This record gives sequence, structure tokens and C-alpha cells, in this order.
Amino acid sequence: MAQQHEHVGMNKTGIQMSPLETGRMLDDDDILTRGTPGDDSAALQLREAYIADSGGIGSIPAPGTVTGMVSMGVNMLTGDKPQILLDKMAERLAFERTGTRLYDALLTKLDVFQADGNAATSMGSITREQAASIRGDEARHMLLMKEAIESMGGDPTAQTPSADVAGVESMGMVQVLNDPRTSLSRVCDANACMPS
Repeated sequence: MAQQHEHVGMNKTGIQMSPLETGRMLDDDDILTRGTPGDDSAALQLREAYIADSGGIGSIPAPGTVTGMVSMGVNMLTGDKPQILLDKMAERLAFERTGTRLYDALLTKLDVFQADGNAATSMGSITREQAASIRGDEARHMLLMKEAIESMGGDPTAQTPSADVAGVESMGMVQVLNDPRTSLSRVCDANACMPS
């Protein structure tokens, strides 16, 4: 397993590692990364076209059961908007599901470090047992949201607009925790934002 501490190594990603080539690159008048000074209009037009053609982030599905459809229809006729509540509940379900998966990844990482004999088997003040307990809480919250959505006639597996955005928001944390190269200190950085 890779060392889990910060060290000075053979990282050659900075320009200081190749001063001659860097000088030649910066002297080149045809360098592609410079672009046209002050004119980002082509990139702006492309972004605007993508936004205009996107069609939005999605929709909230109609309930898949007769009871759910009748319930939603009655609520909508009286001026209520149950689809908004279902969308926000699906967002929370996505949040709790991601939290469960993040803690699963954290527990796997802690198990590997412990099996390797690495002394760092806890993250500062949180132990593996505490992380497992929080993971259990996240899973229970996820099941609670699933049951609440079903009780309204909704489909807890549907990807609503808010659930989609919640998933995109958490992608960075998922990547950090599941990256086999990240140390516990790096995981702690991501963990500061993890749901609990």
C-alpha cells in the first residue's frame, strides 16, 4: 500500500522542473492556451447554447400507483403542491444514501489501514466504531425517507431534479473517499463536509 503521509518526491508537475522548456513555451507567440486576449465570446456563445437547449434538470414523476395518483390529484385540485414535497424528500433521500456510501468507503479505508498495522486507525477524535455508528444512522435516515416517499404514493427510486442536484453536489466527496491513494488526513478534509 502507498505511504499514507506527506513526503517530498519526484513530482514533476510544476513549471520549475523544466525551466528551459518553460521559457521557450512562454516565448512562443502561437501558444494555444493564451487564446485571443479579451475575447471569450465564442466560449460564452457555446455555454449559452448548451443552457438554452438543456431542457432543464428533469421532472418529478407522477405517482406509479392508483392511490398515489388520486392522492396527488386531490391535493393539486385543492391548491396544494405535493410534487414539491416529493422532490425535496427525494433530495434528502439522495443525501442520506450518499452519506451511507461515504461512510462505507471510510470504513473500508479504516479497515485497510488497521490491517496494514498502520497506527492511524482513527481520524483524530472519531474511531472506527463511531464512524460505523454514524453510518448506521445515515442508513436509518435513508430508509425513513424511502418509507415517507412511498407513504405519499411516490417512487423512492425516481431521480427528481433536486435529488439529481444533490448527487452532483456530493460527487467530489465520493471521489475523495473512494480514491485508493487518499490518506486518512485527506479523508478528514473531505469528511468535514460529510453528512452526519
